[in-house]
Amino acid sequence: MKHALPAGMSGRRVDTHTLIVVSRDGTASMESSSCTEKQRCVPLDECAACVSFGGHGTSAWVVCTALADDGDAAAPSHTDEPSVRTILTREVVCVREQLTLTEVVGVLVEYGVNGVPVVDAHTRLIGLVTKTDIVAAVGRGVPLEQVVVGEVMVRHAITILESSSISRAAAIMAFKRVHRLPVLSDEGCVVGIVSAMDVLQEISDRKGYLMPPHSLPLRGRARQR
Repeated sequence: MKHALPAGMSGRRVDTHTLIVVSRDGTASMESSSCTEKQRCVPLDECAACVSFGGHGTSAWVVCTALADDGDAAAPSHTDEPSVRTILTREVVCVREQLTLTEVVGVLVEYGVNGVPVVDAHTRLIGLVTKTDIVAAVGRGVPLEQVVVGEVMVRHAITILESSSISRAAAIMAFKRVHRLPVLSDEGCVVGIVSAMDVLQEISDRKGYLMPPHSLPLRGRARQR
């Protein structure tokens, strides 16, 4: 699907996302976009100050004039199947590796999720911590307030690029027996979460099946589960 830019705009459309990052210094909500030039995600105010900023159409995307308009780069050339970026959850709760497991328990409870990505200062993914890691620590008799995320997180987390196809996401989840995948930009930054329910909803919608309201996937934070 090609996203036509409004009249007067030139460049490439770049989607934005919101990260809720929890650290020892508190919780920060950051709306960002992936910057190919800087090879990292940048806050929108930094993006807007760049000479290549070409404006924005909605709060969901901006225009970068340093990039050529290639339509929807997310769609593989050999198929009309939409990409992961069309179904992912763009509000993602993340934590820093210095957080204790006691603090992580509070994050999981507050946001109603079973696991969270661990990111560095540039929001690049460095790991994943889940309730399974916490249960394992409890089983070893280790006080949770004495263990930090960096000591127990999975450093080689299973991920997927936002430009990948939805069927690829489904195949990875089935093969690896996982229910959610952190979604990364080409720069390695976390830009969202895609769940098995997101994939099932997309398949159902594409096939024209109607679903009762109570079976629709929850929106926003809860979809990160």
